Amino acid sequence: MIYEGEGTFEKAIKAYQKINLLIIDEFLLTPLASSQAIELLEIIEFRSVNGSVFFCTQFEPSGWYTRIGNESDTTVSEAFIDSIIHNSYEVMIGESSLYEKTSKLENFELNIYPCR
Repeated sequence: MIYEGEGTFEKAIKAYQKINLLIIDEFLLTPLASSQAIELLEIIEFRSVNGSVFFCTQFEPSGWYTRIGNESDTTVSEAFIDSIIHNSYEVMIGESSLYEKTSKLENFELNIYPCR
């Protein structure tokens, strides 16, 4: 969590604005609290103008709603997903683990679909 009162939030936003591609690995490995989702949403909104964000996750986008924010307040998860889904692509790497696939590249399957 980035602490706004210490000025680190603004510094983080500026740092994330300067790079072309932000890669978030293991996205939603643990659920995001509403406050964390709001902070990440602010970063994503800044990035949507000046660069790209790549989310690496084990969860399909349809399962993100239950892992973002508080169950009693779905507004945060809906706002978060709405902000990224319209201009994004979903890259699916088959059914099994990437680690299993890389050892058998001849069977490697990569599907890219627009998220609409």
